[in-house]
Amino acid sequence: MSLLYDTLDFQPMSILDVFDTMTASKAWYDRVHLAQGPGQHLYLSQTQAANSIADIVADQSGPEERGNCITVTLKTQATFYQPAPFYTAQNFLIFRHERLDEASGLFLVTTMRQAMQKFSWGYGVSMNRLRQTHIMVPVIAESGGAIIPDWGGMTRLGTELLDQVVTHAHSAVQTDPTDDDTLPDLRFEPMFITDVFEEYRQAPAWLNTNQVVGGEGRWPHVTNTALGNSISGFIADQAVCPNPGNAITVGIDTQVVAYQPVPFYGATKVYQLRAETMNEHSAMLLVAALRDAIKKFSWGHKASAARLKKTRIMVPITTNEHGDTVVDWEGMAAYGRALRVRTERNLAPVLGV
Repeated sequence: MSLLYDTLDFQPMSILDVFDTMTASKAWYDRVHLAQGPGQHLYLSQTQAANSIADIVADQSGPEERGNCITVTLKTQATFYQPAPFYTAQNFLIFRHERLDEASGLFLVTTMRQAMQKFSWGYGVSMNRLRQTHIMVPVIAESGGAIIPDWGGMTRLGTELLDQVVTHAHSAVQTDPTDDDTLPDLRFEPMFITDVFEEYRQAPAWLNTNQVVGGEGRWPHVTNTALGNSISGFIADQAVCPNPGNAITVGIDTQVVAYQPVPFYGATKVYQLRAETMNEHSAMLLVAALRDAIKKFSWGHKASAARLKKTRIMVPITTNEHGDTVVDWEGMAAYGRALRVRTERNLAPVLGV
């Protein structure tokens, strides 16, 4: 935990008392009506990934929304800090304050996401419901005794947490500038999920959040959340041993796919997919293929066990000594490794390495 965190006074405050304004986006366009041309501007959609950025689009008929704000999508509750100008799809709310900056914005995104866990597809975000929502923020007392948000404290806390994230990102980097990022020439074909993975079932060691036994957090608790690698938090040892690592998890309710490198506990309706020859590099390619394949599922047509068994994903294939078509695990691992090298190379300017 941050040392600064312990020195701040946190209290719940109405979102309207924290921000100067909460307005609907004025720079929204249906995607099918976007003007075509060279991509120059961010276009935000309801996605909970990639900062809600769905595309880079051409100039549109009207001005963009200014950056340095927080966006919330009404349908999916996706909440992000936006540093740069952007266009949006429909149903976006924009939160602004004159003292908002990157550091305080990242902190506020975290506390807002926590507060909005109560919303769902059946009870979604609306301006009226957000007006009644409170978030935990550091506060200070004015000379007259009024309690106001501590924006200076939020900026200092956000800066400290951002420094920690960058430090952790440095430690996660596994490649260096001399590593080869050449993508191998592979042959891809669709295969049933059950022909790719040797094990496909609900994660055996599972429990809902209200069943978790308290104690010092040690193991990831993998749920249906779309953020943080599907990890909702870290929990203590439970009555059963955690599931082994090196597995891909699929949240049946939300169709979220993530790779779990270390042992974990699951939540209900979290499936695990395993293959003895899978490793962290081949898993990255499989996660991308699975996410693409299960886009067809939704809340009204969930990724059930039976439906997933009928689903095909694109994988590299080769021919074994018997002439049978099989998954090219070695080629897939090499492909995933090359993609990681490229990704970490692109991160280098951001991390200052």
